[in-house]
Amino acid sequence: MHGRQKRACEQAGSTTRSSGAGAVGLLRRCGVGACVPGIGGSACRQTRQQSASSAAGGGGLRGDVEPAAGAVAAGVSTAAKWAIVGVIRAGEQPLWSSFVWRTEVSDTFTEMVAAPWFARAAAGTPALAVWLRTLGAKIGRGVWCDSYWLPEPDLVTLGDASTVNRGCVVQTHLFHDRIMSMDTVELEPGSTLGPHSVVLPASTLGAHATVGPASLVMRGETVPVGSRWSGNPIGPWRAVKVRAYQSTT
Repeated sequence: MHGRQKRACEQAGSTTRSSGAGAVGLLRRCGVGACVPGIGGSACRQTRQQSASSAAGGGGLRGDVEPAAGAVAAGVSTAAKWAIVGVIRAGEQPLWSSFVWRTEVSDTFTEMVAAPWFARAAAGTPALAVWLRTLGAKIGRGVWCDSYWLPEPDLVTLGDASTVNRGCVVQTHLFHDRIMSMDTVELEPGSTLGPHSVVLPASTLGAHATVGPASLVMRGETVPVGSRWSGNPIGPWRAVKVRAYQSTT
């Protein structure tokens, strides 16, 4: 407690019982919740009760509002996707077509509404998988998905017990010569996409295959079943060599 606050609280403690209410108010401004000698017990109890009710009321309101707001945000984003875009299929669309711009509007709902109110907090939970299913993604049982970046969820298949780590992008479209080209991406059962990795359209991770962190699976690639790959672009997994600090060798 700063010196000025301490002196003020000491002054409150020496206040007579006749001015106990004013002292309690001063203590409340000082942030002191304990009783001070010289102040009536009833005034101290009143202070504690008021502090407890304020804390409980604020926490309860926040606890009730945030989940409800998240559910509403997720629902609004899902409704916008189906109303504005509808089902997304593999194929090509010109850059200036209405389809491309409608997908941009749908993505805006995801980034500006669902992400801050729901998706970021729900990352890695069953709630995120449920929401991604409502957007059209095919997600199996026991999937760990720590990323909501599935631009065209209809084209994504996550097999049973597969893993999409934090910061990953399951990229199902690319632009080339002003053409938006879309294709499917599949993670077969038990496969793992490492943190901050990107997988491009028309690619597949075989069952129980692992792609290391910060890696790039190129378009059309198939990661063999049970294998381990890493790098940008991916290559055979190599052990990371760590040199001693300030080492010259």
